[in-house]
Amino acid sequence: MTPAERQALRDLYEQDETAWLDRIVELIRDTRYEELDFVNLREYLANMAVRNRREVTSRLTSFLADWLRWEHQPEHRSSEWAAALVAQREDLAALVSTGVLRSHAEAILDDAFENAVRQVAGETGDSIDTYPQKRPFSIDDLLRVTEPAD
Repeated sequence: MTPAERQALRDLYEQDETAWLDRIVELIRDTRYEELDFVNLREYLANMAVRNRREVTSRLTSFLADWLRWEHQPEHRSSEWAAALVAQREDLAALVSTGVLRSHAEAILDDAFENAVRQVAGETGDSIDTYPQKRPFSIDDLLRVTEPAD
């Protein structure tokens, strides 16, 4: 790879990340490791790890907020809402089934629960004291249940 081609690959990262990824995959598939754009590859992988953790945090907090609404607003329950909660739980379970993202979910569960309580209390105008002050379940408990309880 010439210096100009190497620079073009670096520039591609800034211009079109997906095209850059396709090119990186092609280079790896062809075992042309010496041509890889390691500087941007390192940055991309680090950013991807941050995005994945942020997604877990966001999905977990959103699910917990919806669960709190379900538990504390029984008059609004519907079969569609129950189905949405089950789908959210399944998506979350798939995301945090093993590995680093599972560990991340376990590590942030208390904070996510507190954030969900503040969010729901703010939306409803209820006192924060209306809601549990400590989470009543573990990640395993949260992901094991298949349907919201009536």
